[in-house]
Amino acid sequence: MIRSACRFAFAAATAALLAGCNVVLSEQPWLTSHADDPRLAPGLWAVLRTPQCPLDAAATVDAWPECARPVFVRGRELLAPPEAKHDGPPVAAEVLRDLARWNASTPVLGDGEPMLLQLQADVSTSDGEGATAATAVRHKGPYLYLALHPLTRAAGGAVSSVRLWPVFCGPPPPERPATATPSIDTLASAGMTSRPFPGLSIAKLGCAASNLTALRQAAALSEGVAAANGMPPLEAHWLRAGLAP
Repeated sequence: MIRSACRFAFAAATAALLAGCNVVLSEQPWLTSHADDPRLAPGLWAVLRTPQCPLDAAATVDAWPECARPVFVRGRELLAPPEAKHDGPPVAAEVLRDLARWNASTPVLGDGEPMLLQLQADVSTSDGEGATAATAVRHKGPYLYLALHPLTRAAGGAVSSVRLWPVFCGPPPPERPATATPSIDTLASAGMTSRPFPGLSIAKLGCAASNLTALRQAAALSEGVAAANGMPPLEAHWLRAGLAP
């Protein structure tokens, strides 16, 4: 459950944080949707895990390299294909080509510099050794946040490419000696900063912001510590209006 609670991404699918994620969480949403919220250009996007990712923008998504992750913007929805199971086969081509089989989320994108993307974690009690899909119980977890810096915009003003990074609690902590069988609490605390950004307080899992101003300030400061926290900023680019070329 710890792993899934810390998992988030652009469209809830671009990155995975393991136990002890050093990121801002909230039990209640800091952002609410408004008609004049900034918009992402509708259609297919590519989230690039490496700057040199050799992606052919005209290729079907099932032919994309591992360094590119597809995300589809549909109105206020963000859709992403299911992730392949650990040590399992890759996601089937027919799944990648069918939006009806992708996972959908409805985040909130708030204006500012950087922008804030608020997502709600999808938590599974089946996480952990020996768990199976048949025993899974899924429910909504805490809210997580990404910072987005627009790089380009379409003619109508919609954002068409971004630089993005998680909203962290602070710089990474110093390394601690490994233990043979760490507890969940030990794992969670081991990855937490000892110097939280102003207005943030350490919680049992992640950290909490005292107000929206503190959350926005942490978003801006997080870009400078993203690489040190093991998750350097990524870029995401709009490719085309439809899923197919």
